[in-house]
Amino acid sequence: MTTTLLVKDFFQILKDFLTANPSEFCILTVDLSATSDMKAWGKEFREMVSSASFKDMFADFKPRLTVGELRGHVLILSRHEFGEKPIGGYCYGWVDDLELEKQTKGHITGPDGSETPLWVQDYWGKRNRDGKDDAVLRMLEAAAKRDMTVATPAWVINYPSAYFGIIPFSDDYRENATFANAVTVNWLSNHTGSVGIIYMDFAGMNMSPSYTGKDIYETVGMKLVDSVIKQNWK
Repeated sequence: MTTTLLVKDFFQILKDFLTANPSEFCILTVDLSATSDMKAWGKEFREMVSSASFKDMFADFKPRLTVGELRGHVLILSRHEFGEKPIGGYCYGWVDDLELEKQTKGHITGPDGSETPLWVQDYWGKRNRDGKDDAVLRMLEAAAKRDMTVATPAWVINYPSAYFGIIPFSDDYRENATFANAVTVNWLSNHTGSVGIIYMDFAGMNMSPSYTGKDIYETVGMKLVDSVIKQNWK
């Protein structure tokens, strides 16, 4: 969705949130495909994040980064290089595809050159949502079966979030959430294991009114948040 919020203002919102909630953290995935001058953008971005206002807010990626190390910080995972070294980490092999084999070919690189596998399910934007729910479930299953004892376990990013249709109307996101959020909740309620990062739409909202207000969508966003939290204790 389009926003006019400046990056520095967005980061200030995150900083205020983390100051008020120091046990929390944020992971941002950044898509710079629409950036026309990556070099200029990267220079300006680095100057901003290294300024006195934000210099201690960002975490460096490493394969076995822990929640304890992340608390109070922001981890940026960029799909595109904007400098010699990342601020956070660079993601390679990010695909928009239904096949698990293709979704598990990526990797993340940190500022020190450390690297770990990246598995991403981020299927979206097609004319219909055929296959989306199965893709979400396949990635949940694969994530739960990962070997977490290895030095560089795969980082998993699974997107129930998506829209389907020619133009991304807000109700298209709602429509998808009624299905993708629900199947994720159902799977989590019946399985154990580490499932990675889950990006969802309408987090915290079990019901969401349509753009016109005439219809109500059962987005089960609060149920999904609760299910993700409970998964941490299984």
